[in-house]
Amino acid sequence: MSATHHIDIAADRGGYSMPLEMVQRGVLWLLIASSWLVFIEPSPYEFMFLLTLLIYLAHGMTVTRTMVPFIVFLLLYNVGGALSLVPVSGDSKAVMFMVTSFYMAVMAMFFAFVCAKSPMKTMAVIRNAYILTAVVAALSGLLGYFDVAGTSAIFAPDARAQAAFKDPNVFST
Repeated sequence: MSATHHIDIAADRGGYSMPLEMVQRGVLWLLIASSWLVFIEPSPYEFMFLLTLLIYLAHGMTVTRTMVPFIVFLLLYNVGGALSLVPVSGDSKAVMFMVTSFYMAVMAMFFAFVCAKSPMKTMAVIRNAYILTAVVAALSGLLGYFDVAGTSAIFAPDARAQAAFKDPNVFST
């Protein structure tokens, strides 16, 4: 017998039950698909990451022995960075850099843990969402660059395609 977790939605009233894995993959897909929209900070991606992290944490994530060096080095890097802030604690850019570094480390560990359980299925979800988000970002950049329906002010200010990113250099990478 398998111990498949289900999320019951009004099951006592004739509702339905959805496998937890399906919910997790759906939220992961939405997380990646929302990554094209970063006009503002924090972007919708950051909020989706928190939701996705909570859903995955509520039911556990896989940590393998091979991930230990990765986790240790990320922790050492961030602890070293935090210690280096002591003499410049008043510098808001330095503090923001370390906050961002810590956030990126948490995200890196999250994706490693999520992909460890069933890498092929998880990477298929991530790939499909990235394809969609790349197409949406590219189309919005092109629409703005060619000023289709007056979109240049939003998607290509200064005559450079930037789509829904704050910086055209981010869009180009």
